[in-house]
Amino acid sequence: MSIYSILDILGFVFVMYSLFFKRKYQNRISYIYLLFWTILASLRGYGVGNDTSGYAYFFSGKVYPSLHFNSYGTLALPDTEIEGAFVWIARVLSFISTSPTFLFSVIAIPFFSAIYHLYKDKIFGGIGLLWLFTSTYSMMNIMYVERQCLSLGILFWGIIFLEKEIEKSEVKIVGYKYFLKQRNVILTLCMLVLAAFVHKTSAIAIVLYFAIRWMKVRKIYAAIAVLLCFSISLTSVSIIQQYFDMCFALLGGISWNSLDVMARYQDSMETNNISFLNLASFALPCLVTIFFSSKDEIQRRDFKMYITAICMMLLFSSSPFMARFIVVFLILGYSAAIPAFALKNKILLTFYISISVFYLWKMVNLYANWPVKISTDLPYVFFWE
Repeated sequence: MSIYSILDILGFVFVMYSLFFKRKYQNRISYIYLLFWTILASLRGYGVGNDTSGYAYFFSGKVYPSLHFNSYGTLALPDTEIEGAFVWIARVLSFISTSPTFLFSVIAIPFFSAIYHLYKDKIFGGIGLLWLFTSTYSMMNIMYVERQCLSLGILFWGIIFLEKEIEKSEVKIVGYKYFLKQRNVILTLCMLVLAAFVHKTSAIAIVLYFAIRWMKVRKIYAAIAVLLCFSISLTSVSIIQQYFDMCFALLGGISWNSLDVMARYQDSMETNNISFLNLASFALPCLVTIFFSSKDEIQRRDFKMYITAICMMLLFSSSPFMARFIVVFLILGYSAAIPAFALKNKILLTFYISISVFYLWKMVNLYANWPVKISTDLPYVFFWE
C-alpha cells in the first residue's frame, strides 16, 4: 500500500472520529493531516514527481542531462517558459541554500498552511479536506509542480488577508475608494499580482475569483448550472476539452508539445474517465448541498467557489490541464461542500460520509494501480533514500 493511501485512510479515520468533538479538536486533526502532506512534499526524493527532477537541477544550478521536456534550465540561464518572478524568488532563496529540499520546503509550507487557514473553524472542514485529497489526484499532482504551488500559496494568503480586510472595513459602508487606499489592502493586492507573475494560470484564477465572489446566487440557478454541466459532460466533453486546452496554450503560454505529453499522461492515468458514476459522484453531492443549504450559506464566497469547481470538473474532467487550474477552486470551495443542516440530520450526514468512503476507495484503487512507467509520483521515497 502506498504512503498516500495510508495517509488518506488515517486521515479518514481521525476526521470521522473528530466529528464527535469540539471544533478546536477538528482543527487539530486538519492541522496534523496537512502537516504530513507538507512533509511529503518537502522531503521527497528528487525523482518523485514528473517535474521534480527538472526543478532540482534548475535550483541547484546543474544542467539537465538530456533534452527531456522536464528541463527548466538553470537559475543563471532559465528556460523561456519559466516566469520571471519565479526565477527571481528562486535566486533570492539560493543565497541561503541551493538544496532542492530547501526550495521544496519553502514552497510547500505557505501552500499547505494557507489551505489550513481556509478550512480552519469550518463546520465540516475536515471532511472537505478529505474530499480535496481523495475526490481527484489533483492535490498530489499540484504539490509537485513548484511554480504553480508557490503561486497558489501566495494567491491563497493574499485572498485570506484581503477577505479579513473586507470584513473589518465593511466595504459597503466606507466605499471602495477608501477601502483600496488602506495600506494592508494595497499589500494584499500586490500579493495577488505577484502570484500572477509567478505562474500565469493564477492571473486567470484571480479574475474569475473576483467575478464569482461578487455574484449573487440563487438555489434554482445553481442547480440548473450543475445539471446542465452534468448533461453536457456525458455528451460533448471531448469537444470542450479541445477548446479548453487551446485556451491554455494561447493564454497560458503552454507549448503544444507539453499539451500532447500531458494528454498521453492523462490517458495512462485513466483520469479522463467520463463514466456516469464518476461524474455523478461530483454532481450528486453538489445538488444535495444546494438543496439543503440556507440562503446565507448560498451567498458565501466558498459556496460559490464550490459550485464553480464542480461545474468545471464536470465540463473539463478529461482535460490534460484540469489539475493545473480547477484545483484552485476546489481548494477554495470544498470547505463549503457540506451544509450546516447535516449537523441536525443523521441521514444527510450519513450520505456525505458515504461519499467520503467512495472517494477514498477510488483514490486507494488509483494508487494501487499507479502507472509507474509513466508517472514517477510513486513509489514515494525521501530525498535521503
